[in-house]
Amino acid sequence: MALVYGLCLGVPLFDLITPMIEFHGYRTIDQPVDITAMWLNLGARMQLSFFQPFIRFGIPLNDDSKAGTDVFINFGFALVF
Repeated sequence: MALVYGLCLGVPLFDLITPMIEFHGYRTIDQPVDITAMWLNLGARMQLSFFQPFIRFGIPLNDDSKAGTDVFINFGFALVF
């Protein structure tokens, strides 16, 4: 089991694009080895009705979240109902 947390702040621009900054992470709470991972993400989301594609650049904030690289690039989408 893990505790997952996050905070995201974005400001819509031009009724289409929302730049955002996001902090999120997790911490295991029932494992014998404590794993805590945290990231700072910078990115943008497009506001297209209920389908919202995004791109984020993630910067790991500790060694547990690095996984061999210093920057992560995430592509994805959110469905808003």
